[in-house]
Amino acid sequence: MKKGIKAFIVIIIVLAAVFAFLYFKMGRTWLANSNDVSITYEKIENTVELTFKAKKDGFLISPHPLFIEKGEVRSDESGDIATVYEMKKNFINSILGRNSDENRKLRYEFKDENNLLTPEGKVRQLSEDDVLMLKFKNKTEYIKFKDLYKGDINSNIIEYKDKK
Repeated sequence: MKKGIKAFIVIIIVLAAVFAFLYFKMGRTWLANSNDVSITYEKIENTVELTFKAKKDGFLISPHPLFIEKGEVRSDESGDIATVYEMKKNFINSILGRNSDENRKLRYEFKDENNLLTPEGKVRQLSEDDVLMLKFKNKTEYIKFKDLYKGDINSNIIEYKDKK
């Protein structure tokens, strides 16, 4: 009986060690370098969507708050901050739900040029100082929400989808 208990405990410890290795080695994230990220801008009616994609095969990029464990994403009256992370595309990240397309997008719904709808459905009046801050490993990009609405973004890292 004691041999069986010892064997069971050894198996549990080995499985826990393997899981910990896979999670921490293969499931970890790090700050993305802006040169390794492409961002596509798309506006449909009053909804603006920024889609983040890794330029290298086998990697994922995401600013999504549900995706980021170590990072900082917050909304407040002064604007939004999104820390952009990169990770390897692998089965651990697939199990954790990180391979979803929704995890690679920032979506903003505007009432009009001067008003942003919050996720709670409230209207937030925008000033010239309200910005979206994208934090990368090598730099921080600041995009005014009013420019985001107009599609007039002065940034060399954002590409336009079907720019008119």
